[in-house]
Amino acid sequence: MIDPALLQALSEGRDILCVSHISPDGDAVGSLLGMGRLLRRLGKQPVLALQDPVPAEHRVLPGAADIITQQSPDFEIAVRQRRFDLIVCVDSSSPDRMGAVYNAPVHDAATLLVIDHHVTNTRFGAINWVAPECAAACQMLVYLADALEVPLEGELAECLLTGIVTDTLCFRTDSTTPDVLSAAMRLMQGSADLSTITAHGQPPPLPPDPAVGPCPAQRAVGGRRYLDRHQPPRPGRGGRRHQEREPEQLPRHRGRG
Repeated sequence: MIDPALLQALSEGRDILCVSHISPDGDAVGSLLGMGRLLRRLGKQPVLALQDPVPAEHRVLPGAADIITQQSPDFEIAVRQRRFDLIVCVDSSSPDRMGAVYNAPVHDAATLLVIDHHVTNTRFGAINWVAPECAAACQMLVYLADALEVPLEGELAECLLTGIVTDTLCFRTDSTTPDVLSAAMRLMQGSADLSTITAHGQPPPLPPDPAVGPCPAQRAVGGRRYLDRHQPPRPGRGGRRHQEREPEQLPRHRGRG
């Protein structure tokens, strides 16, 4: 269940900044764009910001060009020196992951709301929704959309499915649970095109296995042992349970997914 305080903060926020982590991946970009779209459905006009540029493979996502980064000429004025009353941080386990976007002398007065799926999250917000059972922050936003009664369709669905595909290595990690597949299915029903999303910047397909179909989702169900033999999950991309790609080495988590 989502904390009513989180829903209230989103409803009452007037000047809102949304941010995700440095060196963004598909879940960072997808959840940032998805959060922006949810807020716009509430009548808000959030600012979306990242320290680092959107990776080339994710610049095709709708709205990606509107994300303000450190390379943008208005970054200092529009982000670092602007006073917000609500800051929503997605897919980040600690405050340093926001990088140069978060300017403490200016932004500490804002309510900080954290939405994250990493087990290493430090609960650094005033309001924290941390769900290690989710494979991606974008999966969490599927449930947030339900709570806000926002349809999972169109560009929102495309952004959220991108994050799920990225953080599960296209449904090939041990974090790919029935709930993950159910969320992905709903997004596909909302017109998100899985084949298009997987064509942008995803790992190459596994070698053919006569016992497993070619579809990534089918491999997730039937090809686990084959994946373990041929392509062990890579650190920081979902094989280590929900841990961000941090400079330091974090302990492996083997809790329930």
